[in-house]
Amino acid sequence: MNNVNTQLRIYVSKKYFPLFVEITRGLFQQNSEFFMFCTFLGEKKGRKIPLEKRYELCQANTLSEYDNIAVKSLYLKEFDTVGSHKDMIQLAEQYANGGVTYLIEHTLQDYVYEDKEGNWHLKPNVTTKQLQEELFHYVLKESKEVPF
Repeated sequence: MNNVNTQLRIYVSKKYFPLFVEITRGLFQQNSEFFMFCTFLGEKKGRKIPLEKRYELCQANTLSEYDNIAVKSLYLKEFDTVGSHKDMIQLAEQYANGGVTYLIEHTLQDYVYEDKEGNWHLKPNVTTKQLQEELFHYVLKESKEVPF
């Protein structure tokens, strides 16, 4: 996976794309970081949801080497074999879709809204600090559960 295909893209459901961008702004350095957070949240919660009307979030080459190893491990755990980089990314996309859905339903419901086109956004009055604190408290609570 060191020679990641620079043409390979990471997609999210179109309805969640605005939320990925808005949450990343101020909290993460790049979209792929929040994507990975959602991927492993989805995996932890057993939420693998196919993408609806997929929308490009970023290039796969923005994943760090650690991220690539994590995605490879996720695929190996799921299928007991190593797949193509494209197949591994597609699995991660489904788990990320499940993870962001879980966040909306269980953690961020007071901070997000769905617009008339069905796209999800942060509410205009939500500050980066509020969002950071909410995600911090969520991760802290989850880390106290066994297993994390």
